[in-house]
Amino acid sequence: MGKGGVVFGIILIILGFGITPFMLDAFDSWRFTEAITLSVVTTGEGVTTGNVTLGNELYSANLDSVQRIASTNSDDTPAPSTYNEVTLALQVAGLEASESRSLTITYLTERTDSFLPNLAGVLPVLVVICMVGAGVGITVRSWRG
Repeated sequence: MGKGGVVFGIILIILGFGITPFMLDAFDSWRFTEAITLSVVTTGEGVTTGNVTLGNELYSANLDSVQRIASTNSDDTPAPSTYNEVTLALQVAGLEASESRSLTITYLTERTDSFLPNLAGVLPVLVVICMVGAGVGITVRSWRG
């Protein structure tokens, strides 16, 4: 292969390490799926928060996993406030006091329906090892002639 092989091998090594963060993000999406919980929430006088028990665990117990909260009350500006991992209770803030409404909560939850979550942790590492290994192999063979 000659000197062109050395350059190609070095490029493979750089790409192997360079794409690692992007691959980890891409494969992370295999770990979760979207879920929807519907609930009727009534607030008392002066109370602008309400609790909703989710049907599944919130992905990574992170409020950023709440994708959207829709309310049938147009005066509400619902937003996730706190989450209890034990009871799966999501506290929703920004609700109009002394009102009743239906909330539709769209959120991410751990995927349990396939083997993809298991692959998501291993596959990126294998791809990087293969790319770097191939790059080193091509570089060494080309350098030796």
